[in-house]
Amino acid sequence: MIILGAGASSRAGIPLMAVFIEKMWEFSVRKQVNGEPMLPDDIDTFQKAVEIKNELDSYHGRALFDDRNLEDILSILSFNEINLSTRSKGKLFLFTKAISRTIELTCQVKHDGENKIQNLDLSYWPYRNFWMNLFIFCTRHHKEVPTIISLNYDLVLERGLFHFLIGTLLPATKLPIQEVKIDYHYDPVEYFQYIIKNTKYDIGSSKETGTMLERGATDNPLRIEILKLHGSLNFPRTKTKESLSLVHPVNTPLSFPQSSIRCLLPNLLRICGQQPFRDFAQQKMSLLLDTVCHGLTFICSTF
Repeated sequence: MIILGAGASSRAGIPLMAVFIEKMWEFSVRKQVNGEPMLPDDIDTFQKAVEIKNELDSYHGRALFDDRNLEDILSILSFNEINLSTRSKGKLFLFTKAISRTIELTCQVKHDGENKIQNLDLSYWPYRNFWMNLFIFCTRHHKEVPTIISLNYDLVLERGLFHFLIGTLLPATKLPIQEVKIDYHYDPVEYFQYIIKNTKYDIGSSKETGTMLERGATDNPLRIEILKLHGSLNFPRTKTKESLSLVHPVNTPLSFPQSSIRCLLPNLLRICGQQPFRDFAQQKMSLLLDTVCHGLTFICSTF
């Protein structure tokens, strides 16, 4: 089993919890992303989020509360949502939208999901190489890919996988991978299954053998289990007929698992509320024999 915490995504540019609120405030004031003007909808989202945060100042006299702590803010907004306060209606929705946009705007590991070689700066190669080294290890030792538990909402892991499977790197490793199946074990999201096909890419003046992905299924996929305990940018709020993407966020704000908003309390999110997901995660966590933890700044999940 591999457990990934917030530090695992920080190299991709996503702010850690301690400076997350500060980054949201910076977006609201500067109205720029990497020197480029921000979209009007994003400006409105961040300014409303800062207003919501400032309104929570009144809680200082009634509770131990840090208005620079994302967990504390979400906890209070969640309590208000449960109490069905008219004044607080929709504020959790708006604030989680700002969280989603902060993650996506700061994330420097990009992939548009298209079958073409895409630029990945040398600084972010570890996210692509993570998959390459993992697959090489599992193939050499005849092991299944270990379950990956992520405490992060971002899509860095998924995009790193696409950077490895789409392009010329996979053929160079000579790994016998013909199909992959990515399973979140989260009910509103069906698994993603791709057939790996050979193709040619123009590299300079020559063509090189590479691979591309096609949605489909065969009988013997390489199974990849990713349990995102706190939710994910590509998790819809409910089951949807829309075509979901492994590497793109859904259009709605960050989807915390929806079976019960109580899963937000008192920590940010303890575990996905879906019972099958909870049972599966608990089963996996009970088998902690060979476990690798990377980038863990905290674990607040309880089983």
